[in-house]
Amino acid sequence: MTTASTELKSKIIERLTLGVSQSLGKRQGICDVTIDQKGTVDLATINHWESTHCCTLPSDIKHFYSTTNGFLLTWKVKVKDELLPVGRMEINPIASLCKLSGYSTGSDGKSGTCSLMDIDTDVFEDPDGIYPHFDSRSRIFELDSCQNLGKVCLVFRNTKQGVPAKEADYWFLDKGLSWHFIAHNFQSYFRLMITNLGLPQWQYLFTNIGISPSVQQWYSLYAPISLEPEKDAEELNNSMPGKRSTASLDLNRVFKGKDKKKPTAAAAGLANQTASTRRKAGSPQPNKAQTVRGSASAALMKAATQSLYK
Repeated sequence: MTTASTELKSKIIERLTLGVSQSLGKRQGICDVTIDQKGTVDLATINHWESTHCCTLPSDIKHFYSTTNGFLLTWKVKVKDELLPVGRMEINPIASLCKLSGYSTGSDGKSGTCSLMDIDTDVFEDPDGIYPHFDSRSRIFELDSCQNLGKVCLVFRNTKQGVPAKEADYWFLDKGLSWHFIAHNFQSYFRLMITNLGLPQWQYLFTNIGISPSVQQWYSLYAPISLEPEKDAEELNNSMPGKRSTASLDLNRVFKGKDKKKPTAAAAGLANQTASTRRKAGSPQPNKAQTVRGSASAALMKAATQSLYK
């Protein structure tokens, strides 16, 4: 790649990330903001992926891969003389956009004793087809491994065998195998990732689990807006599957430094709020069947997830 093309690619990536790398570089304590430069994906490669998986990629993520084959931005914080890796924003390259299979096989090539599909079939009923499934009802592809804290997935729901899947959503699969809706399209997901600066566990803001107290300190320093409680119940409702509205972002608030004003009493108690009030775009409320899933055998869950989280 020539110097001119490298500079052009850097400008494109900077626009794609809304200038977040420059914003991070100006913040106190942050250093080593690094963007991994990647090549582009040609149309033939995209068509091959689609034909292999019997899926049609949505236009926005297809345009993304045409611009860069994946994405990786990392940043560190200097604490005394030590550099701590904190932020990580990652989108898998198209070759790593692999299908999550719920089918387990033994060493002899035959079906194993249990699989992720067993959990779906036995205790997780979803008659309305709202949630992703590990069986033939969905086609699920890993977009980000989240440093083994879960998986962000591109999910084609309500699929039929032999019929190309077209409509996709973006979901987070936590370590307990619960699904949490994040965004309807790639543009919205990418902006949410940028808004949260790739801070650890940011995907858990969309769950009823929430982020850990130690991680809350990083959010208080660099992304306090992400900890604000929901202000509009209608906005939360509109973000659920079946509704195609996208919450607007105030980029001036997202990328400005931490407010130096004296915190209010409400802000001081923010760290103790329940995880449900911290949820930003929100996942669909767990139905009764999803709650029942938590009572599945511990041995079954452990065996089913061994291949998923190595």
